[in-house]
Amino acid sequence: MLGPLPIEVKKQPSSLDVEETGKTYLDNAILKAKAAAKLTNSWTIADDSGLEIDSLGNAPGIFSARLADTNEKKIEKILLINPPDANRDTFDFDRANRKRNRGASSGPHALPQLVSTLC
Repeated sequence: MLGPLPIEVKKQPSSLDVEETGKTYLDNAILKAKAAAKLTNSWTIADDSGLEIDSLGNAPGIFSARLADTNEKKIEKILLINPPDANRDTFDFDRANRKRNRGASSGPHALPQLVSTLC
């Protein structure tokens, strides 16, 4: 996506460890963008996302990453609290679920710019 632009794109520094203490996806995206901009002294792009399941009141939402250590364990937990319908052979993850994402970009001395997506 950024390939055609006359900019150099680098991966996040491995030393960057941002505690996600925000109350929203956007809060966490801003925390990450600002921390990366400060560490690299350059413009950055960061995001935060989560799985929202209607039947769980949009949970796990912002806590998706902290739900379990692996994707397999996350799925197990979700299925325990939201089991498949007894009249269905499979769990329909597309039925009433979404992946929500909020993004932010920031420069080392700039206010964050915001981006929003919903899948």
